[in-house]
Amino acid sequence: MNFVLPRITLIFTNFILERLCEILPRIHKFLADSLTILKARQFVVFPYICINSTSFKLYSQINQSISRYVSFSEEELDIFNSLLEYKKVPKKTIMLHEGEMCNFEAFVIKGCVRKYYIDTNGFEVILQFAIENAWLSDISFSIYETQPSQVFIETLEDCEFFTFTPESKEELFEKVPSFERAYRIMLQRNLAVTQNRLFHN
Repeated sequence: MNFVLPRITLIFTNFILERLCEILPRIHKFLADSLTILKARQFVVFPYICINSTSFKLYSQINQSISRYVSFSEEELDIFNSLLEYKKVPKKTIMLHEGEMCNFEAFVIKGCVRKYYIDTNGFEVILQFAIENAWLSDISFSIYETQPSQVFIETLEDCEFFTFTPESKEELFEKVPSFERAYRIMLQRNLAVTQNRLFHN
């Protein structure tokens, strides 16, 4: 009897292992197929958050903003959205210090941010207040730029952003060249606003 029980246990264990060897490849295929379906349905996984169709309005907000300047197809907007990174940043966070290279361009989903520099007398000079639907960055944001920033960027409230890196923005321009025109128009408008602010303050 003592000999029979271990033998039965061994046979049962071998049976389980054989079944697992048959099932595991199917599980792997199921997971791979599920991931493909999720991607097709616009499930986008970011480092700190998963955005699915129930929160797709976040994409709608930025898509409407960029489409004010140039018309894009759904396929082009899908590429645009796939390169965005979602971030939550607490209030009173300095996202960029003077002397650093700016490694982000941000679209403000929610919150308020200020961009400023400190003049020779030690006073803060505000260049921009960015609220919902505004774009925010610095001239040092570029893979071609080598000069560090001369400004500070600080959140005044708890904020939510979509951001680009210099590399992801270049990738966007390569895949969808019409976005370069849209960003050129936005840059011209932002420069005009900044210039008017400096001349009238």
